[in-house]
Amino acid sequence: MVGHENLAKDFKRLADGGRLSHAYLFFGEPQVGKFLFVSSFANYLENKTFEPPKIHLKETLTIEIKKAPTLAEGEVGVPTAKRVGKDEKESVGIDEIRSLQNFLYQKPVFSPKRTVIIRDAEDLTPEAQNAILKILEEPPAQSLIIFIANNYDNLFPTVLSRLQKIYFPRIDAKEITDFLKKNLRLSKTKAKSIAKESFGRPGRAIANAQNQKSK
Repeated sequence: MVGHENLAKDFKRLADGGRLSHAYLFFGEPQVGKFLFVSSFANYLENKTFEPPKIHLKETLTIEIKKAPTLAEGEVGVPTAKRVGKDEKESVGIDEIRSLQNFLYQKPVFSPKRTVIIRDAEDLTPEAQNAILKILEEPPAQSLIIFIANNYDNLFPTVLSRLQKIYFPRIDAKEITDFLKKNLRLSKTKAKSIAKESFGRPGRAIANAQNQKSK
C-alpha cells in the first residue's frame, strides 16, 4: 500500500463500527492503487489483514470488463466472474449482473459482507447499468458493491447518486521512492529515478522496477 494509509485507517474504522455504505465508487487515474486498495480491504473484512490476499477470498467476487490486471496492479486472491479480452471491445452485460445478484444474496459466513468488485465500471453497458441500478436501490442485506473506474462520465446519474465516491489521487514521488527502496530493495538513485518517471502512479513505478530487474 503506497500513499493511501490514512484512507485504509478510515475504512477499517467504518468496517469495525458497522458503518460502511452499501456501495462505493473508487475513481482516479490508472495505476494509482485503486484495485490494490479494494482487494486489501476485502481481505481485511474476511481475515482482518489489510494487505493483498494470498489466497482466494470466499466472500469476494470480482467482475472484470477489460484485460486481466498486471501483477503490479495487485490482483491476487480474488475470484473473478468474467474476463473480457481488451481487443474484443465488449462490456459486462446482463448475465454478469445476474450472477452478481445471486452472489450478493447469499449469506456471508467468513466476513460481515459479501463483496462484489466491478473493475473498469465506466464500460458497463446501459443495459447492465439499468440492471445493477435495481440492486443498488434495494441492496441485499450485508452486501457491499465497489465500482472501480478511471472516470465516471459514462455512468448514469441515477447510478452515481447511489454510490459513495472516493477519489484516489496521484502519490507523492518521495513516498513511491521510499516504497521502492524498502520493498524492492532498489538503490536510492534508481528508486528516485523510477518514481519520477511514474508521475505519481505507484503501479507504473512497480511495473517499471520489475521490468528493469528482469532484464
